[in-house]
Amino acid sequence: QGIAVSDLHPSGIARFDGQRVDVVSDGGFIDAGQPLKVVRIDGNRIVVQLATPPLTKDHE
Repeated sequence: QGIAVSDLHPSGIARFDGQRVDVVSDGGFIDAGQPLKVVRIDGNRIVVQLATPPLTKDHE
């Protein structure tokens, strides 16, 4: 599991195990700071989706 460093529209930057990587969202936009999980790797493209439950302002 990782975290979105930038907003994913649908591509952006995430951090996994302390490393920043370019990722693409498997669906809609994901806001920075949200937890992510990798769903597949297509060649050199890392596809992620929002890990559930998403963080809200009450949980930050």
